Amino acid sequence: MTQSPRGIAATVLVGELGGRTSPARVCTVGADIVVDAGSRTTLPLDPRLEHAVLILGGTVTVDGTELGAGPLLYLGAGRDRLATASPGGGRVLLIGGEPCADDLIRWWNFVERSHD
Repeated sequence: MTQSPRGIAATVLVGELGGRTSPARVCTVGADIVVDAGSRTTLPLDPRLEHAVLILGGTVTVDGTELGAGPLLYLGAGRDRLATASPGGGRVLLIGGEPCADDLIRWWNFVERSHD
């Protein structure tokens, strides 16, 4: 589903974003967001979820931080909106889900709840 307010087009891949809901049944959100050159806009977020963004192309300013293609930017939980701007245009992958309350154990590329 695509939403096109003020210089962006967001395709909701999974979950819900800005009142648009994907037909896929999941408890997460994922959106492919194309930010038009010269645009500045704000997207609504569900503050119960933690979110992260990955810049897929171009340069996009996300909540005041200018980002290019590279590592995932973790945004945390409690945000009800996401401000974006891009002088030259860009593409953003937004992901989100319910925070995990458990202490997690990380070893190499494995993540688990216990050593057992």
